[in-house]
Amino acid sequence: MDLEFLNDIIIELKKFYFSDFMLWIKFFLGVYTIILLIDLILLLILQLPDSWIINKRGANIKIPGSKEIKKRWLKIEEYLQDQNESFWKIAILEADKLVNDVLSGFGYQGKNLGEKLANSNASQIEYYEELKKSHQVRNQIIKEKDFFLNNKEAKKIIDVYKKYLETVNLLNY
Repeated sequence: MDLEFLNDIIIELKKFYFSDFMLWIKFFLGVYTIILLIDLILLLILQLPDSWIINKRGANIKIPGSKEIKKRWLKIEEYLQDQNESFWKIAILEADKLVNDVLSGFGYQGKNLGEKLANSNASQIEYYEELKKSHQVRNQIIKEKDFFLNNKEAKKIIDVYKKYLETVNLLNY
């Protein structure tokens, strides 16, 4: 009697296992497993050292390391905190040079930031117009001996460079 009862239970479990309902559950779990495996692979790829990954632009390019960029940026902010207008000008010159170095690392062609911007367009570079204007101020600092710059204007110009560097994830604190 007990064997017959166990046999009936086994038969019912087999019917349930091979039912349409279980077929859908198996299908759903199979798809879910594949998605989890893909997620796991993507997470592992994100953990690879930077030196193993080819840059987003499709080439292995050299840009200053984020520690170097942060160190240079802190120096720029120090210049900006000074009360002397000359230091504000130095801050703008240094920020312009930093963005120029980053764009060189990204593969943009040109001797300076102005040429790199001229050889590209607004769809390629975030804050394109603002960077152009900031670079023009940098040129005025170099060419015009008596160029006056107040702290508010200097901070506004430096903020453009900072926003660009944050946009390309090189200056996120």
